[in-house]
Amino acid sequence: MTLPSSWGSVAEWYNHHLEGDDSSYHRKVLLPNLLRAMAIVPGDTVLDIGCGQGMFAEACARSGANVVGVDVAEEMIAIADKRTTINDLPKDSLRFFISAAQAVPMITDASMDKVVIVLSLQNMDRVHEVLLECYRVLRPTGNIYLVFNHPA
Repeated sequence: MTLPSSWGSVAEWYNHHLEGDDSSYHRKVLLPNLLRAMAIVPGDTVLDIGCGQGMFAEACARSGANVVGVDVAEEMIAIADKRTTINDLPKDSLRFFISAAQAVPMITDASMDKVVIVLSLQNMDRVHEVLLECYRVLRPTGNIYLVFNHPA
């Protein structure tokens, strides 16, 4: 069961915002620092929860990871799938699913090296269940990377 998302109604705007500005906070600050912190090595498995239109998931795939992106907004996943085709990324290294963050049944237990949640945890209900799901899918040596908006 998917849940309604206010982000679905602004999916096209959000995609244009991220794609139309190479100097954006997302591209100039978040992305390079997140990739540096994650230290992806080829073959890593990454789950991007609340992946939106797929920008961060795509960057992880370009770094050599096998990535699964999930988002509750069907419109965002449609854009992410389209971007994968347009940007010529192999379908086997980057897959997207419509899914609530607290239940990602397409991911098996202890199968992910890294889980990333970028600027979306604050928009999710039942955060404790989301974090329990992260724990379920992470390998014992795995890491979670959380990026939050500053409250100001």
